[in-house]
Amino acid sequence: MLHVSPWIASLFIAFGAGGLFPLALIIPIEEASSVEEATSWSAIMQFGGFMLGSLGPAFFGLTVDLFGNFQPALIVMLVTIGIMIVSIYKIGNKALRAEQAKS
Repeated sequence: MLHVSPWIASLFIAFGAGGLFPLALIIPIEEASSVEEATSWSAIMQFGGFMLGSLGPAFFGLTVDLFGNFQPALIVMLVTIGIMIVSIYKIGNKALRAEQAKS
């Protein structure tokens, strides 16, 4: 018997995480006032992101050991994706804010 729900959940998580990653990488370019500042912020974001991302497999394994299933880890992942969506929306576009300030 084929269960459809894991595939649907996987698609939503892949869309959320995969689609938000490139947007998160654009933030320093949009918000920085110079090339050096954008480079510095990009390096900091990538370092922190990859350090936190490397903890993902250990977290998933720990939740399976503690709870016997993947649900707590998936809930944390969905909450993280939600936080990323809100953060990207709140930061916005520096050029757009400057244009709105002029008018």
